[in-house]
Amino acid sequence: MTREEMISELSKYCDAIDVCADCPMRIIGKVCNPFEVLSNEELEERITLIEEDKETKQEAVEGFINQLTSLTAKADAGKAPISLVPMEIVWAIAWIRKYGNEKYRDPDNWKTVEPERYRDALMRHILHYISDPKSVDEESGYPHLWHAACNIAFLMSMDYGDRVYSGDTFESLRCKEFGKALAQGIKEGLINETD
Repeated sequence: MTREEMISELSKYCDAIDVCADCPMRIIGKVCNPFEVLSNEELEERITLIEEDKETKQEAVEGFINQLTSLTAKADAGKAPISLVPMEIVWAIAWIRKYGNEKYRDPDNWKTVEPERYRDALMRHILHYISDPKSVDEESGYPHLWHAACNIAFLMSMDYGDRVYSGDTFESLRCKEFGKALAQGIKEGLINETD
């Protein structure tokens, strides 16, 4: 590197840092002199310091990013990726819930309704949607598909409850239910443990 190139490189570095206190030359106790008065060896020394400083900072940044990535991966392990859910369904259910709350004046009223009624309502709304995808419910003015989504949400809550949060597959849910029923049958003496 020529003397002019070294001076140019040092000048770019000095222009890029926010404060002289961040300069590696200040950190090791070097006085900041105009580059033109420095010898070639002093210029080379400062270039080396700057390159080492850049590498150290780059390594620190990469290490920090790796730590964040690692923490994020660990924090999200086993959790449902909610960001994959289309937000339209969440909004649709929210609007139907708002309508239901205004109509029935009780946000938990849906929990008192028998699941069969939600299955029937779901089928009616689905049939309306199939015959006309743009159709809206006469009473609420909201699309039938939104009502169907809300009915499905109610049924999922009633049928699966907290089990949905764990991400259990249907097969593991069936096995757990079978295990509970088996344990209950043994406890009540209906099933012999040796059977």
